[in-house]
Amino acid sequence: GSVSIVALNQNRVITAGDDGSVRVWNAETGNILQYLENDGQRITALARSGDGRFLVWGDANGRIEVRHCDDAFTPVTTFNVEGSVSVLAVSDDGRALVSGLHNQTRNTVELQLLRLADGGNAPPVTLDSVPLSRIGRVVFNSKHGRVVAAVLPQSETGEIWQIQSWQMDSGERRVVASVASPDGPGLDLTEDGLAVVVAGRIVRDGTTSDESSV
Repeated sequence: GSVSIVALNQNRVITAGDDGSVRVWNAETGNILQYLENDGQRITALARSGDGRFLVWGDANGRIEVRHCDDAFTPVTTFNVEGSVSVLAVSDDGRALVSGLHNQTRNTVELQLLRLADGGNAPPVTLDSVPLSRIGRVVFNSKHGRVVAAVLPQSETGEIWQIQSWQMDSGERRVVASVASPDGPGLDLTEDGLAVVVAGRIVRDGTTSDESSV
C-alpha cells in the first residue's frame, strides 16, 4: 500500500498509510516512538504547517484530523468534508489549510479552504469544483493570500497539468502555466508570494523565467 511521510524535525518523522496507522519514528535509530490514535480509516494525505506547530492528516472518508506537534500530539480539531481527501496543505502560520478531495456524490474534484483559527467551526469555502480529474501538489501562502495547485483536467491527454492560482481576497482564479508531467510537477511559491515555482522554474504572469528557483 501507499505511505505518506512528513518530517517534523531532525529527529522525528511521521508516517501514515493505507492501514490507517499514524506512527512517530526516531529518524536516527528507526525505532517507533509513538502510535497516534486514529479511527483506522485509510489515510490518504498527510502534512504539517510551515511553522512546525500543527500536524494534519485526512482519510478516504473525508475526515481531517488536526494535532499539535507537542510531545503528546494533542488534538486540536476535526473536520468532516464530503469526499475522499487526496491532498492537504497547511498555511505557514497554521491558521488555515487547503484540502483537495474527490466528491464521489457529484463526481467532482474540489479544492476547499478550512480555517483553523475559527476552531474548526467555520464551514469550508470551496475554491473550485471541476469534473473528475486529479489534483497534484497544493501550496498555500496565507501571508500573501494565495493558493496554487497542480490540476490535471479530465479532458486533457498526455498528462498536461494546469497550474492554477487563487487570490483569497478577490477570489480571482487563473491558469499560470501548463506543464507536461506523468505524476504531476513540483510546485512552490517564491518568498514574496508573487511568482510560482514550477518544476524548478520561476513563472511570473504566465511567463517562464530562465532564473533558477534555487
